Amino acid sequence: MGTLTEEINCLQCGGKAFKETYKTNEIYEYCPICGYAKEVSRLKKNEKIEDLELDGWVIYKIEGITQKLRITQGTGTIKFAMKNGRSQVLPFNGNVTKEHMPQYIKYLHNSKFDTNRCYITLWDRKENRLEVVFGNTSD
Repeated sequence: MGTLTEEINCLQCGGKAFKETYKTNEIYEYCPICGYAKEVSRLKKNEKIEDLELDGWVIYKIEGITQKLRITQGTGTIKFAMKNGRSQVLPFNGNVTKEHMPQYIKYLHNSKFDTNRCYITLWDRKENRLEVVFGNTSD
């Protein structure tokens, strides 16, 4: 399956995000800084609209083709950067708060991580802005 990956500006935080467009016309946008995500794809024959709507999908038609769209507001992310050069960014769910941060920061100080390349962010919904809790988000 062919994929076109583009660097874009995140619609939520304005940071560097990525848009992947697949040959199947599926589109996936993801921001590794705030966790914002957008997914667009065709409705598959075995999918039930009621189940998709319960899971946060919006169903619509364009030129006779039924599509589904889901936007996930970012609540923050944590980047685990290993000393061997590998890294992984994971989004937080909406239940993570500043009170949880000391345990995450302590975990990142484990000897297997390169703390200079790790970061933790939280999205402040009240202020509508990103807070970098630990590290630096620019690589």
